[in-house]
Amino acid sequence: MKKTTLLIAALCLVFAACHETKTEKPEAPKPIEFSVNTISVTDSLQCAEEQVEEAKEYLWEETDRAYYHYEMDVPVTDNQVLKDSIKAYLLSGFYNLSDDLEQVKAFKELDDAKGLLELDEASFYNGQWPSSESNTYDKMVDNANNYVTYIQQMQVYNCGAAHGEFYLSGATFKKDSGKIFTWDMFTDKDMALQLIKYATLEQYFEVNLDEFNEEEELYEYFDLCGSWGLGLPSANPWIQEGKLVAMYQQYEVCNYSYGTPSCELNYDAIKDFLTDEGKAYFE
Repeated sequence: MKKTTLLIAALCLVFAACHETKTEKPEAPKPIEFSVNTISVTDSLQCAEEQVEEAKEYLWEETDRAYYHYEMDVPVTDNQVLKDSIKAYLLSGFYNLSDDLEQVKAFKELDDAKGLLELDEASFYNGQWPSSESNTYDKMVDNANNYVTYIQQMQVYNCGAAHGEFYLSGATFKKDSGKIFTWDMFTDKDMALQLIKYATLEQYFEVNLDEFNEEEELYEYFDLCGSWGLGLPSANPWIQEGKLVAMYQQYEVCNYSYGTPSCELNYDAIKDFLTDEGKAYFE
């Protein structure tokens, strides 16, 4: 009887071991593949002789042409949600084509992205004088496990203007959902503002915070915040190489000569003020 009991027990152990060996762990989700197809248009326009003569006193270089350059990274991925989100972001930058909305709609899928850039080029050249320039870049700058980040940089110089225009902003897209990282990813926006403010003072304006008297000196740097006070940047922050980047645009909080005040924050500095959704971008 004892031998039979021991035999049954041994067989049970063998079956259990075999069962345990055959149990497979769930496969980790496959990383979302992402790449870009870079397209560009670089061209110049021959201006009429009367335009050149009229613009002579404003020319910053001797030329009879206006110049245009646009470079765009078109998304390539099987994740349609991510692709559509990035396409919508890229198309939103063509605000100067508001008079040609029907034409812009034809490019809503970016199937003919180069045609869209050529349409933008024609819009820029309309009435331009020699030496005017437009340079725009929609570039993918970070492709991480959970997110992909784009930056749009635009610089325009119009002949006769006191100075050019400069704009730089970014957008970070969650790879699985296509959702853009925004200020709403912070549970405490007041704390986010404090972090952005002091990091900008220290990094961009090179202020020694140990000797900084905020009550007396804040206006010296953020000189257009006025009675409404200083707020978070109007443009969404973005993530680049694992760091949060925040940027104020020209004239948003300072005069033109200050440029675009910005800062970077490590994840450890902000993680306690992020929602779970916001933290997932960095994981």
